Amino acid sequence: MDDQVFLFAIFGIGGLLVATFGIYRLLRWRRYQEATTASTAEAEHVDGPVKVEGTVEPVTPGDVVESPLFGVDSVISEYRVERQYKNDDAPDDWRLEGNGKDSVPFLLRDSSGTAYVDPDTAKWSLEEESQYSDDLSNYINVDGFGLDLEVPLSHRRRLTEERLEPGTTAVVFGEAKTEPEESHRVRVSDGSNTPEFLVSDADIAETERRLLLTGGLLTLVGLVILGIGSYVMFLG
Repeated sequence: MDDQVFLFAIFGIGGLLVATFGIYRLLRWRRYQEATTASTAEAEHVDGPVKVEGTVEPVTPGDVVESPLFGVDSVISEYRVERQYKNDDAPDDWRLEGNGKDSVPFLLRDSSGTAYVDPDTAKWSLEEESQYSDDLSNYINVDGFGLDLEVPLSHRRRLTEERLEPGTTAVVFGEAKTEPEESHRVRVSDGSNTPEFLVSDADIAETERRLLLTGGLLTLVGLVILGIGSYVMFLG
C-alpha cells in the first residue's frame, strides 16, 4: 500500500503539473485567437493585444546575425548541439552539449507600412532545422557562443537551429505603440495587457494551430499520467 501511495503521489503530482501547464498554454491560445488582427498602419489604433503579419526585413541593410551552425543570415537564431550516447538501457540517448541564441531588431512590412520589433524579450515560435554529423569543424562558428569543441568526437552529433530569416513571413503578437519620431511609426512589443509577446515564423492561422496543438497535447499527456497514477492507486 505504501508503494502504491508513493507511485500515486509521483504520477499524480507530475500529471497535475503537466496538465496545468497545458491548460495555461490553451488559455494563451485563446487569448491569441481573440486578439485583433491588424495591418502595421492600423495596429497603433488597437486597444489591447494585436496580431500583425508581414515580411521580415532588417532595420538597415546587413543588420543581421549569422546563424552559428549553418551560417544563414537571420534576425533571430537559436541553436543546440546534442551528443548521442548508445547503451542497452538508452539506445537513443541525446545529451545537450552546447546551446545559444542571438537576435537583432527587425522590421515587419506589409502593404500599409512597417512595424519595428525587438524580439529579444519575446517568446519565439520557429521551425527547426536539424543535421547530423560526426565532425563539427565544418559547421560551427563558435565565436560568442561558448561551445566546447575539446570533447572527443566519438559519438554522433545532432545540430539543430531555429531561425527567422529576412524575406520570410512572420507574425508578431504583442502591444502596438506609436513612435512618431521613427519612419516605421509603430513598435510591436510586450505590454501590460499582452498575455505573451510572441514572434512566429508562420502566418496567423499556422501560429494559432501551433499554440492549440502544444496546449492540447500537454493537457492530454498530463491527464494520461494522472490516470496511470489513479489506476496504480485504486486498481493496481
